[in-house]
Amino acid sequence: MKILCTTDFSNASVNAIKWAIRYLESKSGGEIEVLHCLDIRSRGDMFLDLESMMREPAEKDMTMLVSKLKFNSKKIELSTKIVTANPKSYIPKRAKKISADLIAIGTTGLTNLKNITIGSVTDYIVRHTKIPVISIPNKSTFRNFNKIVLGADEKLLKKPNILNGVKKFIGSKRVKIFIAQVYKDPNSYLKFDENLFDELDAYKLKVEAIPFNESISKSLNDYADNVNAQIMCIIHHKKNWFSRLFHHSVMKEELFNQDLPILIIPD
Repeated sequence: MKILCTTDFSNASVNAIKWAIRYLESKSGGEIEVLHCLDIRSRGDMFLDLESMMREPAEKDMTMLVSKLKFNSKKIELSTKIVTANPKSYIPKRAKKISADLIAIGTTGLTNLKNITIGSVTDYIVRHTKIPVISIPNKSTFRNFNKIVLGADEKLLKKPNILNGVKKFIGSKRVKIFIAQVYKDPNSYLKFDENLFDELDAYKLKVEAIPFNESISKSLNDYADNVNAQIMCIIHHKKNWFSRLFHHSVMKEELFNQDLPILIIPD
């Protein structure tokens, strides 16, 4: 497996890299590329001056970061890359170019710009890539997971191969998948397609409808806490309810405060 890890050298982004390393070490190993984007927005000769000024400390920071990462070099092949580019547009292109299987992002942002947050960067990346994205909260440490919550909506099984991304990430057949569908009206919530059981028949599976509690995000987080899950997984459809999570300030705050890594599988 190959993972593209983005970094701005913040604690959140470094923590995401460490999480990705531990995840690969728990598997059969793989490759990680650590990417830093110099997001320079200026004109004329000033652009060159700013780039040279920013690149040198970035290279030093990258060297220091790699020296502090502890990993099994026999299982993990790690490379680094520093580019002058807007992270929002460059990350999806880079992930595609290197045939990454996963993009790992720290929850609190990718650049030093305070307004570049999960609400804009991650949303843009998810909408412009077909590669799964995992968002790692700042305080989250990798644990061998045996329980994962998969948030379900009405489109989940219109394309059954969507679940291949979930299965590839999980790997182990010993993992229990809790498929949760949030409903407001107990008489109108959507039924689950029977094909779901055929698609995931190799896994321990529980399908459950859960009541709406303030928001979809909070409902899923509360459910994940109740079942002691280690990962939250969402199938991202364009213009679906999860897309709207990123564009609602209250939902953004819940995502910032949530403790579980969120695996986002693009449709």
